[in-house]
Amino acid sequence: PAVYRAFGTYVSMFFDKLNMQSTDSLISPFLTLKVYLVKDKKFTSAEEPQDIVEPAVTRGDYLWWGSTYHMQTPLENLTTGAVILVELKDVDDGKGERMSMA
Repeated sequence: PAVYRAFGTYVSMFFDKLNMQSTDSLISPFLTLKVYLVKDKKFTSAEEPQDIVEPAVTRGDYLWWGSTYHMQTPLENLTTGAVILVELKDVDDGKGERMSMA
């Protein structure tokens, strides 16, 4: 788990509208956010992944999330080159398994 720092710098990101050509094939879309440390072209996880479970609004050409992601690791605990990966995923209707769209 991330080490809490009382006076650390934390990141929050608001997710709103994601424009797409079509959302018709999506069954149950959600976002997964992962923080990685990158060193020598190797990615290691800095904290547990977080999901934004479902968009608040789904239309034929966009998803509107209306959700805020709060990174659990303070920036002072990350090294230069750390990244936040945002993946759009969907649940496979037949098996209930999560599928990555990214």
